[in-house]
Amino acid sequence: MQTSGPSRKTLAGAGVLAAATALATAATALPAMAAGPGGPAAFASPAAFAQPSDPPSAPPSAPPTGSAQGSAYGLALMGPVSLPPVPAVSSGGREVRKDLARANEPRLLTAAVTDVGAASRRADSTVTKLRVPVARLSADVLSARCDAGRGSARLVNVDVAGKRLLSAPPPNTTIPIEIPGAGKASLTLNRQRRLPDGRLSVTALEATLPLGALGSQTLKAASATCGQPVKRPVAPSIPAPAPAPAPTPIEGDLAVTG
Repeated sequence: MQTSGPSRKTLAGAGVLAAATALATAATALPAMAAGPGGPAAFASPAAFAQPSDPPSAPPSAPPTGSAQGSAYGLALMGPVSLPPVPAVSSGGREVRKDLARANEPRLLTAAVTDVGAASRRADSTVTKLRVPVARLSADVLSARCDAGRGSARLVNVDVAGKRLLSAPPPNTTIPIEIPGAGKASLTLNRQRRLPDGRLSVTALEATLPLGALGSQTLKAASATCGQPVKRPVAPSIPAPAPAPAPTPIEGDLAVTG
C-alpha cells in the first residue's frame, strides 16, 4: 500500500487541544464552561495532544463541473471548538492514500485513524478503536466507502451505553442518547447526503453532543465523498421589455359638446 507522509504520526493541533479539554470539561462542569471568561479554549491543556510533524490538510474544494473527484478524511470536530478534517485526501485521478494518525485524550476521545484513500471516482475511510467516554460510545472499526456515487458504511463492535449497534445500518439511522448532567445527544450512522454539486458524502458516524449554554459540538468519524459534479441547467435569460414610446402631443382645439 502506497502512503504519503510518515505513518503512525500523532494527530494534534491547537484545535484538538481546545476540543479535548472543552468537551471533557463539558461532561462534568457545563455551568463553569458557560461562565468561563475565555470560553472553551480557556480549558486547553498542553498535555492533551502532542504536536504533529506537519499541519492537517485542508478540506478539498469542489472539483470543476464534469470532473469526477473523490475525497476522504478520518476525524473532524465542528462547533464551539473545531478540528479540520484529518487526515484528509482528495484526488481527481489515480489513488492517493494517507496512513494513520493517533488521537489520545482519554476524557474526550481516543482513536486510531488507520487509513484514508481517494481516487477520481471512489473514496474510503477507516477509523479504529474510537472511544468517546462522554457519550459512552466505543467502536472497534468504523468505515465509510463511496464508489461511483454509491455509498456504504460498516460498523464493527460499536456500543452505545452498553447496547450493540447494527454492523450495516441503513442510511441515516438516528439514535438518541442521554448524557447524564448534560442533556440529549444524537448519533447518526451511515449518514448519506448529496452535496450541492450532486456528489455523495458518506459518514460512518456523526455524533452531536450537548454543551449547555454553548450549544452543541459535532464529531464526525470516517467520511468519504465521490461522484461527478452535475452541471445544473441555466435558466434562459429573458430580455427586458422595450421602453414604452413617449406620448405624442396633439395640437389644436378639442371639440366640446354640451
